[in-house]
Amino acid sequence: CSTRPLALRIASLGRARAVANGPLAAASDVLAPAAPRPITTIGYMGGSDHAHDFALAVPGLAAFLARYETVRFELFSSMPLPKPLKAFGARVQHLPAVHGYRDFRQAFAVRSWDIGLCPLHDSDFNRLKSDVKWLEYTSTGTAVIASAGVVYDDCCADGRGILVRGDTGWLEALERLTLDPEARAAMVGCAQHHLLANHRPDQLKDQILEAFQETAVRAAQQSTPPPLDKPHRARQ
Repeated sequence: CSTRPLALRIASLGRARAVANGPLAAASDVLAPAAPRPITTIGYMGGSDHAHDFALAVPGLAAFLARYETVRFELFSSMPLPKPLKAFGARVQHLPAVHGYRDFRQAFAVRSWDIGLCPLHDSDFNRLKSDVKWLEYTSTGTAVIASAGVVYDDCCADGRGILVRGDTGWLEALERLTLDPEARAAMVGCAQHHLLANHRPDQLKDQILEAFQETAVRAAQQSTPPPLDKPHRARQ
């Protein structure tokens, strides 16, 4: 399983012979190093089923765009563009979804977002998710603003992102990073250092191969018949 909460949930259903999870749900190299620059583009990416999550950040995002007229917003998703954002015309771009993870990563890497949003409702289902969105943003040099109390607390700790609760605090967090580009770059640098130390592709590869090996051993043990007792030699 990709996360420990998910593993515990699957195990509680009692239908799997063995359930396990490793420390990594995903991994990535740094595709765009952290760099100080003026804030020009905010972004959000997610599937169409995340519209209710994205709605948490929309009021603060709309207020931010109204206040900072030189900043753009990009929605990289198949979800409909929320009505409050349509008022900003060409400053808001709706990018179509890209199918296939490799193609998606390549398309996403060239967007060069300065800040990426990770709003997430606190629900039983969302608590089973991974922090892969933080990883994808961080790998492309994008600073992260995420919902607190769900799955992003650990990855955003120690200056690796900004956490906000519910639907309040998004405007303040966006302003904080916009008004201090150096702090934004430092945050991304801190996050990328953590990424390279703890979420490398070679680490994920080792984790997967170890899981395969453990599964092979378990399967061999289950398929090997018990040894037969040696027949007693008849006494003469």
